[in-house]
Parts: sequence; structure tokens; C-alpha cells
Amino acid sequence: MKKIKELLSNDDFTEENYQTLEKKLFSDSTPHDELGRICMTFAHLPSKRAQDLLASFKESANAHKVEWLDLAIEEGQFVYLSPQNEQEEKDYLALKVIQEMQDKVIDL
Repeated sequence: MKKIKELLSNDDFTEENYQTLEKKLFSDSTPHDELGRICMTFAHLPSKRAQDLLASFKESANAHKVEWLDLAIEEGQFVYLSPQNEQEEKDYLALKVIQEMQDKVIDL
């Protein structure tokens, strides 16, 4: 398996990568520090699946082993909702302008 940094920067996180990390995430034998690395990896993947896995892990018996899990989930939501390319950035800005205009109309 490739290093996590390579996977995140190359945008080629595969189904096999998800399955491997998911299995480790929910295994009782996974060391504490590795659980943290897996949570941080999922927090930085802009996918619904990664966010769902973090949410499921939060409900697991091993969640207490990652003290900053809530922060990882919050960061993951930010990454997931952030624009990932130029078109998404334009769409986001357009929606922001529309929302501001609607707010002004309501204030009238």
C-alpha cells in the first residue's frame, strides 16, 4: 500500500485502501497511534465514505482511544464541504452572492 501522504496528494485512494483502513479502524488489535493516523487520513479525504467511517468509528468501543476524534470529524466535514476545484469554487462564490442578496431582500 502506498504511503498515506502520496494517496492524498495523488487523489487515487482506492477501494482496497478504504477496505484495508476500515478493517484496521474497527479492529481491537490496532495500536492507538495507528488508529489516530487512520482517523486523520479519513479526515483529510474529501469523500462521503470517509466521513461516514469516522462517524461510525465514533460510535465504536475503540473511539475513546483517539482523544481528538471529534476534531478529526469536524476537520473532515470542513475538507468534505470545501471546494476541490475551480468550478466548485465558482459555484460556491455564486451561492454565497445569492445568499447575501436573499438576506438583503429579507432585511427590506
